[in-house]
Amino acid sequence: MPCLPRLQHRDRGFTLIELVVVMSIIAVAFFAVRPAFQGAMRSAERRAVLRSLVSLLTTARTEAVGNGVLVRVICDPDQGLLWAEEQVEPEIDRSHFEPLGGQAGRGLHLPDGYEVTRLEIGGVDARQLMTTECYCYPDGSTDGLLLVFEDASGRKAELQMSPATGKVVLGE
Repeated sequence: MPCLPRLQHRDRGFTLIELVVVMSIIAVAFFAVRPAFQGAMRSAERRAVLRSLVSLLTTARTEAVGNGVLVRVICDPDQGLLWAEEQVEPEIDRSHFEPLGGQAGRGLHLPDGYEVTRLEIGGVDARQLMTTECYCYPDGSTDGLLLVFEDASGRKAELQMSPATGKVVLGE
């Protein structure tokens, strides 16, 4: 019975050194790409938050016009929470509002690390008005809203809702 040469037997697998070298290359590549990946994740989260805010304000105005009712958007800057409510049976009780259906009524929480730094309603600081409610009227107009918030990295975003048209404009 002939013996197999030692060289052929050795070609059947990888040596420990080869495995360690490959694992080292993978680890170096992972740590080199990780910061860029984390930045992309933060950027995607920021875009999602901005889209959700635009959607909430647009939905509030659309509901006011479509249903012919008064809709209010309430912002709680301390909690980082926004939600929308529509007036129910104004001929009976003008102060009775109920949450809108869908995401607008459930509310939108800003993620951790996001802070509302400025809130103006009708061009006046909400702290001076002592209210955080912006109304959308059945004719398509609104009180006008300016919402400025900042993320953990210090980037600011500005969301404006036009008083005359209700158009929502996003600025970064």
